[in-house]
Amino acid sequence: PLYSSAASDVYKRQVENILLTNHFEKPFNPFFGGNLRAMLFETVENYSEPFVRDMVTKAIERDEPRAKVVDVKFYDGKDAIRRGAQTLRDNFRNTIYIRVEFRVETQEGTLTAAVNMNRLR
Repeated sequence: PLYSSAASDVYKRQVENILLTNHFEKPFNPFFGGNLRAMLFETVENYSEPFVRDMVTKAIERDEPRAKVVDVKFYDGKDAIRRGAQTLRDNFRNTIYIRVEFRVETQEGTLTAAVNMNRLR
């Protein structure tokens, strides 16, 4: 089994790439990625934290089956979103930070991948 930090970095980068990739960005694999950036520009105002957590978990399970998600945390520009997003417009206005903790069978312990997403005007 692999226990090096280089292998850990590979898994972290792969999860980060999944989160930062929108659907239809990867040729010949149109549904690869978390499609999270697309949500920054949606007009729907009822995205809840469980919905986004489920979206992240499903994307990672589908696109990186070696990774098993342990926890997903969300932070907006100011505070943690504790009880779910009130509206996309309010909580996703400028930036969102997503931190995913996951395990891989060939690695000891939990790995953490994090991404920042910004909506530019």
